[in-house]
Amino acid sequence: MTTGFVELALAGMRAVLDPPRNYPAFARLVAEDAAVTIAERFGLGGARVLDLGSGHGSAAPALEKRGAATVSLDLRPKGGHRVVHGDALRLPFRDGAFDGVVSVNLLEHVPSTVAALRETARVLRPGGWAYVCWTTWYSPLGGHEYSPWHYLGPDLARRMDRWARGRPMPNVPGERLFPVHVGPTLRQLERPDSPFEVRAAVPRYWPGLAWIVRVPVVREIATWNCLLLLERR
Repeated sequence: MTTGFVELALAGMRAVLDPPRNYPAFARLVAEDAAVTIAERFGLGGARVLDLGSGHGSAAPALEKRGAATVSLDLRPKGGHRVVHGDALRLPFRDGAFDGVVSVNLLEHVPSTVAALRETARVLRPGGWAYVCWTTWYSPLGGHEYSPWHYLGPDLARRMDRWARGRPMPNVPGERLFPVHVGPTLRQLERPDSPFEVRAAVPRYWPGLAWIVRVPVVREIATWNCLLLLERR
Protein backbone atom coordinates (compact mmCIF):
# COMPACT_ATOMS: atom_id res chain seq x y z
CA MET A 1 0.00 0.00 0.00
CA THR A 2 1.67 3.21 -1.15
CA THR A 3 -0.85 5.84 -0.13
CA GLY A 4 -0.83 6.63 3.59
CA PHE A 5 -3.81 5.03 5.30
CA VAL A 6 -4.78 8.29 7.01
CA GLU A 7 -4.73 10.13 3.68
CA LEU A 8 -6.82 7.44 2.03
CA ALA A 9 -9.34 7.20 4.86
CA LEU A 10 -9.79 10.98 5.04
CA ALA A 11 -10.18 11.18 1.27
CA GLY A 12 -12.85 8.48 1.50
CA MET A 13 -14.73 10.43 4.14
CA ARG A 14 -14.62 13.59 2.05
CA ALA A 15 -15.86 11.63 -0.96
CA VAL A 16 -18.85 10.30 0.97
CA LEU A 17 -19.77 13.69 2.41
CA ASP A 18 -19.54 15.52 -0.93
CA PRO A 19 -19.32 13.00 -3.82
CA PRO A 20 -19.57 15.40 -6.80
CA ARG A 21 -16.67 17.49 -5.57
CA ASN A 22 -14.42 14.93 -3.89
CA TYR A 23 -15.06 11.44 -5.30
CA PRO A 24 -12.94 11.74 -8.50
CA ALA A 25 -9.80 12.62 -6.48
CA PHE A 26 -10.50 9.76 -4.07
CA ALA A 27 -11.00 7.35 -6.99
CA ARG A 28 -7.61 8.31 -8.43
CA LEU A 29 -5.90 7.70 -5.09
CA VAL A 30 -7.55 4.30 -4.72
CA ALA A 31 -6.74 3.33 -8.32
CA GLU A 32 -3.06 4.19 -8.02
CA ASP A 33 -2.75 2.32 -4.75
CA ALA A 34 -4.58 -0.71 -6.11
CA ALA A 35 -2.37 -0.81 -9.22
CA VAL A 36 0.80 -0.80 -7.11
CA THR A 37 -0.52 -3.60 -4.88
CA ILE A 38 -1.58 -5.73 -7.86
CA ALA A 39 1.69 -5.18 -9.73
CA GLU A 40 3.70 -6.25 -6.69
CA ARG A 41 1.50 -9.25 -5.87
CA PHE A 42 0.50 -10.63 -9.27
CA GLY A 43 2.31 -8.62 -11.96
CA LEU A 44 0.60 -6.51 -14.62
CA GLY A 45 2.90 -6.65 -17.64
CA GLY A 46 0.85 -7.96 -20.57
CA ALA A 47 -2.12 -8.88 -18.37
CA ARG A 48 -5.69 -8.65 -19.68
CA VAL A 49 -7.60 -6.89 -16.92
CA LEU A 50 -11.27 -6.08 -16.43
CA ASP A 51 -11.99 -2.93 -14.43
CA LEU A 52 -15.36 -4.01 -13.08
CA GLY A 53 -17.55 -1.13 -11.93
CA SER A 54 -15.21 1.42 -13.47
CA GLY A 55 -17.13 4.55 -12.42
CA HIS A 56 -15.02 7.61 -13.24
CA GLY A 57 -12.50 5.48 -15.15
CA SER A 58 -9.57 6.07 -12.80
CA ALA A 59 -8.30 2.49 -12.61
CA ALA A 60 -7.50 1.91 -16.29
CA PRO A 61 -4.74 4.57 -16.58
CA ALA A 62 -3.08 3.36 -13.37
CA LEU A 63 -3.16 -0.26 -14.56
CA GLU A 64 -2.03 0.48 -18.12
CA LYS A 65 0.87 2.58 -16.84
CA ARG A 66 2.18 -0.71 -15.46
CA GLY A 67 1.69 -2.71 -18.64
CA ALA A 68 -1.88 -4.06 -18.43
CA ALA A 69 -4.41 -4.06 -21.26
CA THR A 70 -7.71 -3.04 -19.69
CA VAL A 71 -11.41 -3.12 -20.47
CA SER A 72 -13.71 -1.05 -18.27
CA LEU A 73 -17.30 -2.00 -17.50
CA ASP A 74 -19.97 -0.07 -15.64
CA LEU A 75 -23.74 0.17 -15.61
CA ARG A 76 -23.47 3.98 -15.53
CA PRO A 77 -19.91 4.86 -16.65
CA LYS A 78 -18.74 8.39 -15.89
CA GLY A 79 -15.50 8.32 -17.82
CA GLY A 80 -12.61 6.22 -19.06
CA HIS A 81 -11.68 4.54 -22.33
CA ARG A 82 -12.58 1.17 -23.84
CA VAL A 83 -15.74 1.35 -21.73
CA VAL A 84 -18.41 -1.33 -22.02
CA HIS A 85 -21.90 -0.61 -20.69
CA GLY A 86 -22.91 -3.70 -18.79
CA ASP A 87 -24.25 -5.35 -15.66
CA ALA A 88 -21.82 -6.91 -13.16
CA LEU A 89 -24.31 -9.73 -12.61
CA ARG A 90 -24.38 -10.65 -16.33
CA LEU A 91 -20.98 -9.86 -17.79
CA PRO A 92 -20.86 -9.73 -21.60
CA PHE A 93 -17.56 -11.63 -21.86
CA ARG A 94 -16.63 -15.23 -22.59
CA ASP A 95 -15.42 -17.62 -19.91
CA GLY A 96 -11.77 -17.10 -18.96
CA ALA A 97 -11.44 -13.88 -20.95
CA PHE A 98 -9.23 -12.08 -18.41
CA ASP A 99 -6.07 -12.59 -16.38
CA GLY A 100 -7.32 -10.30 -13.63
CA VAL A 101 -10.37 -8.41 -12.40
CA VAL A 102 -10.31 -5.20 -10.37
CA SER A 103 -13.51 -4.53 -8.45
CA VAL A 104 -13.23 -1.42 -6.27
CA ASN A 105 -16.23 -0.46 -4.14
CA LEU A 106 -18.67 -2.25 -6.41
CA LEU A 107 -20.11 -5.07 -4.27
CA GLU A 108 -22.18 -2.75 -2.10
CA HIS A 109 -23.89 -1.42 -5.23
CA VAL A 110 -25.19 -4.72 -6.62
CA PRO A 111 -28.16 -6.63 -5.17
CA SER A 112 -26.37 -10.01 -5.12
CA THR A 113 -22.80 -10.41 -3.84
CA VAL A 114 -22.93 -14.12 -4.70
CA ALA A 115 -23.86 -13.48 -8.33
CA ALA A 116 -21.25 -10.74 -8.74
CA LEU A 117 -18.45 -12.96 -7.43
CA ARG A 118 -19.67 -15.90 -9.52
CA GLU A 119 -19.50 -13.78 -12.67
CA THR A 120 -16.07 -12.47 -11.66
CA ALA A 121 -14.83 -16.05 -11.38
CA ARG A 122 -16.40 -17.05 -14.69
CA VAL A 123 -14.54 -14.45 -16.76
CA LEU A 124 -11.19 -15.23 -15.11
CA ARG A 125 -8.82 -17.83 -16.50
CA PRO A 126 -7.70 -20.59 -14.09
CA GLY A 127 -4.94 -19.10 -11.95
CA GLY A 128 -6.20 -15.59 -12.63
CA TRP A 129 -6.55 -13.05 -9.82
CA ALA A 130 -9.16 -10.66 -8.49
CA TYR A 131 -8.68 -7.50 -6.43
CA VAL A 132 -11.99 -6.94 -4.65
CA CYS A 133 -12.81 -4.33 -2.03
CA TRP A 134 -16.04 -2.87 -0.69
CA THR A 135 -17.37 -0.60 2.05
CA THR A 136 -18.68 -2.76 4.88
CA TRP A 137 -22.27 -1.99 5.87
CA TYR A 138 -21.74 -1.54 9.60
CA SER A 139 -18.71 0.71 9.23
CA PRO A 140 -19.28 4.42 9.99
CA LEU A 141 -19.48 5.13 6.24
CA GLY A 142 -21.37 1.97 5.29
CA GLY A 143 -24.43 3.97 4.28
CA HIS A 144 -22.34 6.28 2.08
CA GLU A 145 -24.11 9.63 1.95
CA TYR A 146 -26.95 8.14 4.03
CA SER A 147 -24.63 7.55 6.99
CA PRO A 148 -25.31 7.27 9.93
CA TRP A 149 -28.95 6.45 9.18
CA HIS A 150 -27.93 3.14 7.59
CA TYR A 151 -27.59 1.67 11.10
CA LEU A 152 -31.39 1.78 11.23
CA GLY A 153 -31.71 -0.42 8.12
CA PRO A 154 -32.33 0.52 4.47
CA ASP A 155 -36.00 1.49 4.87
CA LEU A 156 -35.54 3.75 7.87
CA ALA A 157 -32.34 5.18 6.38
CA ARG A 158 -34.30 6.47 3.40
CA ARG A 159 -37.00 7.97 5.63
CA MET A 160 -34.60 9.63 8.06
CA ASP A 161 -32.46 11.10 5.32
CA ARG A 162 -35.55 12.44 3.55
CA TRP A 163 -36.56 14.06 6.84
CA ALA A 164 -33.08 15.51 7.45
CA ARG A 165 -32.18 16.54 3.91
CA GLY A 166 -35.50 16.83 2.13
CA ARG A 167 -34.23 15.19 -1.05
CA PRO A 168 -32.91 11.74 -2.02
CA MET A 169 -29.20 11.17 -2.60
CA PRO A 170 -27.89 8.94 -5.43
CA ASN A 171 -26.91 5.83 -3.43
CA VAL A 172 -30.37 5.00 -2.13
CA PRO A 173 -30.26 2.07 0.34
CA GLY A 174 -32.14 -0.88 -1.06
CA GLU A 175 -31.95 0.50 -4.61
CA ARG A 176 -28.34 1.44 -5.39
CA LEU A 177 -26.74 0.51 -2.06
CA PHE A 178 -26.93 -2.87 -0.33
CA PRO A 179 -25.56 -4.35 2.92
CA VAL A 180 -22.43 -6.45 2.35
CA HIS A 181 -20.81 -8.02 5.42
CA VAL A 182 -17.31 -9.38 5.98
CA GLY A 183 -18.14 -12.65 7.73
CA PRO A 184 -20.73 -14.02 5.28
CA THR A 185 -18.60 -12.98 2.28
CA LEU A 186 -15.50 -14.74 3.62
CA ARG A 187 -17.48 -17.86 4.53
CA GLN A 188 -18.88 -17.98 1.01
CA LEU A 189 -15.42 -17.63 -0.56
CA GLU A 190 -13.83 -20.20 1.77
CA ARG A 191 -16.36 -22.95 1.04
CA PRO A 192 -14.87 -26.10 -0.54
CA ASP A 193 -16.86 -25.49 -3.72
CA SER A 194 -15.77 -21.85 -4.05
CA PRO A 195 -14.04 -21.00 -7.34
CA PHE A 196 -11.56 -18.82 -5.42
CA GLU A 197 -8.65 -19.18 -3.04
CA VAL A 198 -8.47 -16.24 -0.63
CA ARG A 199 -4.84 -15.10 -0.74
CA ALA A 200 -5.28 -12.07 1.53
CA ALA A 201 -8.08 -10.41 3.50
CA VAL A 202 -7.25 -7.07 5.13
CA PRO A 203 -8.83 -3.76 6.10
CA ARG A 204 -8.31 -1.58 3.03
CA TYR A 205 -7.21 1.53 4.92
CA TRP A 206 -5.11 -0.19 7.61
CA PRO A 207 -3.77 -3.42 6.08
CA GLY A 208 -1.26 -3.89 8.87
CA LEU A 209 -4.19 -4.77 11.15
CA ALA A 210 -5.24 -7.83 9.15
CA TRP A 211 -6.33 -9.65 12.35
CA ILE A 212 -9.43 -7.40 12.47
CA VAL A 213 -10.91 -9.24 9.49
CA ARG A 214 -10.91 -12.53 11.47
CA VAL A 215 -12.69 -11.24 14.58
CA PRO A 216 -16.49 -11.66 14.39
CA VAL A 217 -18.59 -8.56 15.08
CA VAL A 218 -15.50 -6.33 15.41
CA ARG A 219 -14.65 -6.84 11.73
CA GLU A 220 -18.04 -5.63 10.58
CA ILE A 221 -17.43 -2.22 12.16
CA ALA A 222 -13.66 -1.74 12.33
CA THR A 223 -12.71 -3.00 8.85
CA TRP A 224 -14.41 0.00 7.18
CA ASN A 225 -13.39 -1.17 3.72
CA CYS A 226 -12.54 -4.85 3.21
CA LEU A 227 -9.90 -5.81 0.64
CA LEU A 228 -9.65 -9.36 -0.70
CA LEU A 229 -6.95 -10.71 -3.00
CA LEU A 230 -8.38 -13.79 -4.70
CA GLU A 231 -6.98 -16.43 -7.04
CA ARG A 232 -9.13 -18.43 -9.47
CA ARG A 233 -8.90 -22.15 -8.81
